[in-house]
Amino acid sequence: MNLNPITVLSEQLQRLINEHGSAAILRDHLALFKDQVVIIEKKATLLELENSIFKTENSELKTKIVQLTNENDGLRGKIQNVEQPSVTEMHDRVLDLLFQKPATNEHTCKTLKINEQEAYFYLDDLYNENMVDPPTPYSSGPEEWRLSQDGRRYIMSKRTKA
Repeated sequence: MNLNPITVLSEQLQRLINEHGSAAILRDHLALFKDQVVIIEKKATLLELENSIFKTENSELKTKIVQLTNENDGLRGKIQNVEQPSVTEMHDRVLDLLFQKPATNEHTCKTLKINEQEAYFYLDDLYNENMVDPPTPYSSGPEEWRLSQDGRRYIMSKRTKA
């Protein structure tokens, strides 16, 4: 195969043009890539700064939550102390209830909105002060607490004062 020198020269010139064009495109792509890297690095720096700010804020909020939780617990304790009636007030409530009619421990709990142990505590206290009579053992009816004579006297004296 006999090649014409002009054809060979033309092919080499074409190859040179292609390589030069590819190098120019590659250079343009590389410059674009470098610009994108710079933009991404700036974004990464901003995100790191933002993350640092959020971490600080998160830490401060956690501290604030602990403080508010402690304050809330303290306030709940104060509210309970204010809301809970004194023993004397509860004694009066139990006596007022029994003045209306004898009551079982369960009825006392429901009416005064107290638990069973509290009801037994107040009734036992009042029994020790001779203000109530305990349920009669072996009775055929429900086991009901009743006002004693001293309990009636106390309620009557309180009502005449009011």
